[in-house]
Amino acid sequence: MMNFLGKSPQRKDKATTMKGKKTINQLISEDIERCKQFLSNPTDENAGCALYVEITGKYDSIIEGFGNGLYQYYPKQHFYDPEISCESLIHNLKVLLNKMISYQAANYLSIQNTPLQREEKHMSNKIFIVHGHDNEAIQEMA
Repeated sequence: MMNFLGKSPQRKDKATTMKGKKTINQLISEDIERCKQFLSNPTDENAGCALYVEITGKYDSIIEGFGNGLYQYYPKQHFYDPEISCESLIHNLKVLLNKMISYQAANYLSIQNTPLQREEKHMSNKIFIVHGHDNEAIQEMA
């Protein structure tokens, strides 16, 4: 079989294609350990910033509300400012560490993905009559 360039596609071993893939559990476990290592001795700010950018980029679309509570996070734009430093960086990595631990403990369920219990609403025979000359109230109730 030829591809659109006129070349035969190369077959890949299953071992080759599966070798580089990690489960979400493996990824989060590794990143939890990396955060713990950095936070135990936060002297290299460049390494901390790189870790912060990598983690926020990796989990933002997976963990609901991942940026909530972080300094220099802009939720309307869904933007994590990479120019974060010192105490803000340490605070943010602590928050992210706890969010990853909680997400892992919840078996990777997002709060939004869990079913909500809904109250059953019953129809009522009650009628509310608006009378008078308050057109605004009449329109509001209609």
